[in-house]
Amino acid sequence: MWRRVSRDDLGQTTNLVLQQQGQSGWWVCDEYEIQGDRIVAKYDFHPWVFIREESRSNTVVRSYQEGKDHHWRDYRPLEQTPDLFLKLAYLSEDADASDFEEAALAFSHKYGLPGGDNSRAEDALISIGLSEFGAESRLAWFILKMYEAALNRNVEAAEAAVRLCCTQHPHLLPQDDLDEKEKRKRYIQHAVTLAVSFVHLKMINLCRPGIHLTAEFYGLEPETGVRSIWIFDNLLGAAYLQMYWLMTSGGELARCEHCGRLLSLARSRPDGRKRRRDRKFCNDACRQAHHRSTKRSADSPS
Repeated sequence: MWRRVSRDDLGQTTNLVLQQQGQSGWWVCDEYEIQGDRIVAKYDFHPWVFIREESRSNTVVRSYQEGKDHHWRDYRPLEQTPDLFLKLAYLSEDADASDFEEAALAFSHKYGLPGGDNSRAEDALISIGLSEFGAESRLAWFILKMYEAALNRNVEAAEAAVRLCCTQHPHLLPQDDLDEKEKRKRYIQHAVTLAVSFVHLKMINLCRPGIHLTAEFYGLEPETGVRSIWIFDNLLGAAYLQMYWLMTSGGELARCEHCGRLLSLARSRPDGRKRRRDRKFCNDACRQAHHRSTKRSADSPS
């Protein structure tokens, strides 16, 4: 069975991290439009107007109201769109050059503009070049295909993905004079190395850990009001956080031997009981189905 990175895979690893840590958010404009070779937010970014601050029973209360020209909504992409990386990657696969503009515009209306390596904060919210958007989508697709090929130990798929990714950089390909056995091993290694390297570079450029002060902190309970949080400079950073967590989750995840879904081996909550490290199935239904399938195979005439 071909193992693909699925929404459930990314959701499992994201939830695993968010059980322990907080997250920052992102903004989406009510409407975007094509202006020349760019996608641009139709409205200026003035989401909230600060009014006052007061203290009630040792709790600080901050009051806000919608700005006069409020046309923005905020959301938590890591939690609310756990397959954001997949959605970005599949834009390149599902849309050809003729309708990429429409697909990119639809993506933006749902999730906001992705931004890029050189776009941070407010700039990333209001505009992106279509060529940059397309390049980021294609890179995510290359990473996904190389990673899936390596997961499945499929040399042909790994070679195809690596060669496609390195079209402009042939010096990154394995040597042609290697024997077949060594060449097959090298392409699997190359697929993993390139996928991991690209994700690593995006993480360095766009993401970092930070500290978040919760409501308990403002209620004069600093020991419970400080927690770690992942900060991303733009939506692209949020997407790569998802892939980073998936790639680095090996010690906390396994796969069901029957259906192939990811299984969490971590505690369900920080104070919960630790799960067995030898867990093999999602649930009893998968365990029984696997045993029935194994028994049928054993009983079948050879």
